Amino acid sequence: MSELLQTLFSADHPDSLKIRKTLDNTPQAQIADLLAEVQRRADAKTVVQVVMPVLHHHWTDNPTACAAAFELVFDRRFDRGVTFALLQGLARAVAGHEKLAGPFVDSMEKVIGTPSIALSERAYALRLVGAYPGRKVRQLLQTAARAPEPELLNAAADVLLRWHKGDAGKAPAVAKALVAAALEHPDRALRAPRLLRYLAQARPGGALKAFAAALSAAKTGQDFAMLLRASGPWIAPRSLAQIIDAARKDPQDALAPALRGLFSAYPELAEKLHQAGRSDLFLQALVMVPEAMQRSSSMAMLREILQAPGGSKKRKIAEGLIIGEIVRPAGDHPLLTWDRPREIVGTQAPAVTAQGWASGMQLADAAYCQLNLSPIDIPGVSDDLGEHWHAALVAGFGPTSQSYQFQFAGIQVDNWSAPFNEVLPFRAYSSTIQARDADLVAEARALKDGWIAGMHTDAASFEGARGIPSLDPATRRRIVNTAELLIGESITYCLYDMLLWDGWPLPWGSFDGTPSDIFALRCDGLIEYVYERNQVRVCGGSVAGQWNISDFPQNHNKFHGHLLGTSCAEWNYTQGELCPRIQAGAVGNDTQLEIPPLLKPEISAIRNAQFCGYQNIGLTLSASASRYVYLRILVGRHGRPGRYILKTVNPVGLSVGYDDVVWALHGVDVQSGGGDVNLMWDGQTVRTPLRLLQTYGVQIVVTPEEAGPNFNGQDGVYDFVFQCIDEGANVSDEWTHQVRINWK
Repeated sequence: MSELLQTLFSADHPDSLKIRKTLDNTPQAQIADLLAEVQRRADAKTVVQVVMPVLHHHWTDNPTACAAAFELVFDRRFDRGVTFALLQGLARAVAGHEKLAGPFVDSMEKVIGTPSIALSERAYALRLVGAYPGRKVRQLLQTAARAPEPELLNAAADVLLRWHKGDAGKAPAVAKALVAAALEHPDRALRAPRLLRYLAQARPGGALKAFAAALSAAKTGQDFAMLLRASGPWIAPRSLAQIIDAARKDPQDALAPALRGLFSAYPELAEKLHQAGRSDLFLQALVMVPEAMQRSSSMAMLREILQAPGGSKKRKIAEGLIIGEIVRPAGDHPLLTWDRPREIVGTQAPAVTAQGWASGMQLADAAYCQLNLSPIDIPGVSDDLGEHWHAALVAGFGPTSQSYQFQFAGIQVDNWSAPFNEVLPFRAYSSTIQARDADLVAEARALKDGWIAGMHTDAASFEGARGIPSLDPATRRRIVNTAELLIGESITYCLYDMLLWDGWPLPWGSFDGTPSDIFALRCDGLIEYVYERNQVRVCGGSVAGQWNISDFPQNHNKFHGHLLGTSCAEWNYTQGELCPRIQAGAVGNDTQLEIPPLLKPEISAIRNAQFCGYQNIGLTLSASASRYVYLRILVGRHGRPGRYILKTVNPVGLSVGYDDVVWALHGVDVQSGGGDVNLMWDGQTVRTPLRLLQTYGVQIVVTPEEAGPNFNGQDGVYDFVFQCIDEGANVSDEWTHQVRINWK
């Protein structure tokens, strides 16, 4: 051991590979002495460089060494990251060693009951002792269920939910305490997603009443989204209907992603709404997730609505869904396209008048950044950890429920957020992008910069996006929907493994592949899971034939890292080791992801004709990686100052149509709709679009719509200016078409 100690303590930056090699030659009997010496000289460097390799590779059935390692958890010189790593390392090391179970539970009891230890660490310790069901653990859970801290309540419910899924017993006293806590303090229940999941899935006595109390206490869109995600497929139709009704009153649009994710993963929930007499909500669900219509039972319900007497509005929506006329609500109106022969009458061919811009990102791509982890204060190791990079998912560009605001969203595992809600969305917003004089390229650049800034507080440099260019838009949307399902699933962060499941480190169960069965994720584990859950391979892991992490999570849990004794700085790489940088393809050869090509949406086949006293404007939009693009059309008299937003009408009375559409980034489905856009214009324009803020069902007019000039009857040459943005915040070239119009 003297050689190891000399190697460890004689240099500012010890050689981790040499430490690892020396550990391999250290007699097991000296491991406890080594840990005691580490405790005496303890700092973050020695913990990371010695204790972690010991716990992962050199643990024996040795209570003395166990006690020495346990003491390190109570050393307050360590920050949250090191303490979490210690707790996770101890749990992994103790699993399978019967003699160590008792000392481990005793030590975790001390952690749980020590107020000076961070609440998130105490809650994590409570989750870990759930691996050892027994009288003492049940008492700990019962005490936590009565605690005022939602974090402890959440952790107790998490353990009981895992017991419900396994064979560890039902613990009726703990269940009763959890139900009582939800009834007495529904506001706390709304901050404990695993408690909500336990009530919905396990259904202990009084669960429905307790869930209803939480639903009544919900005030914001975030509250309703938490209820929705936490209850998942087990939610009762009546509760689901209440939550969807609340979505219409949500000013922050927090419910829309949760609803899309839920109906995409569990399309049978939409059918349950119809069976419960809420066919209006069934139709709304199909509009949000059209792929749910692939179920023959859903199509049969649509035909049933068509044949039912009365309810003409429902029949029209059902008809539009079946024949593909409804594509997606954008603002308050779904978009219809239709095809009629027309004659081009422009005075000159359409021409590109401004270049667009490619963000280098597409919907469902993974994006990476290098990290500066100096705030974690791990001397000699911080830079190496940052070089592993951080990963986040591109969740897409699109409108919010506020009529004047667009967002560029992402989803990531954030290890600095509140405990047990560490899969979180982040967004960059623009409230000026719909202005008629907005520079769409500059706006998109600013949104991308804001998105990158939201990735990680310790980001050092953005390393770009990676993806699979051949993915079709429908698969990309399913990947994002899967990621949205992870939000609110009480998934914590883990440093060493891509994915830990509910069976870890418990002695029962195996991963069932569902979001609700995930215990913890690393940032690259989120990317791996949402892709491979949708049968898209990313990394192969240790065994190439077991590449799907939703089937073989253990195959992806060989971490390439300094913490386990390898050198990140030297990038010694062994096949099967994984980290975000390897997933991005910057080192090694175990990834299917690649730097995506720079693609912009395209505008083509611009055409203009007169039809029944209206100006008929047509064009074709395309975007290979997006289902939706957002189109802006400006118009003005050629050679005169001023460009105004086009406002179109629906004069032909289609069964499901739009009346007045202001083309200030209006959504167009370029996949199911074919990308053809055909519009009727009667000369109306808008100077400033209507700006609405929806607050709990009340629409507040921030800025009223300001009409522009009405050009009807003013013959002459007009400039029509077209530009669009896709779901990756890529901006098309700007096209201008000069058209001579004779209104009579």
